[in-house]
Amino acid sequence: MWYNNAQPMRKDSKADNPPLTLTMKKRIWLSAPAMCGKEMEFIKQAFEENWIAPLGSNVNAFEAEMCEHIGAKHAVAMVTGTSAIHLALKYLGVGTGDIVTTSGGGMLICPDEDSKRRILKWITQSRDEARHYEHSELGFNYRMSNICAGIGRGQLTATFLQMFSNGAYAFPAM
Repeated sequence: MWYNNAQPMRKDSKADNPPLTLTMKKRIWLSAPAMCGKEMEFIKQAFEENWIAPLGSNVNAFEAEMCEHIGAKHAVAMVTGTSAIHLALKYLGVGTGDIVTTSGGGMLICPDEDSKRRILKWITQSRDEARHYEHSELGFNYRMSNICAGIGRGQLTATFLQMFSNGAYAFPAM
């Protein structure tokens, strides 16, 4: 038997039969949203500064605040965890045949200023310092936006961290 949307269908069924649909009564969240309320202040700040793109005070502050929270010296905020993993592997020179263990997150913690500078160049399309657009190496558009960084900053606040550190916070039933 073949299965189509959780309904049994015979292997020899005609292809012109419309697919059956399954109605979900309860959502299963991959990652339940949890906001502390401070996020909107930082998002509003980004709009007031007119910095929506992958630059701005929230991006720089998010990197600095993350370093402060975890005791690191350098960090680079990226658009996704996948991009952070990708450039960590690139920086380390990992290639075909290497075995890799990864985890999620959108922040790449850097061991020193030089590694941060190299990674910042890669995530901003590897544009060379020239008056025109010139790229001497492959780059990527991986820089986190000022809006997303504002959300990240809000979630780093003491209030948000406290909700999870004492185990008293529980996600509402969905």
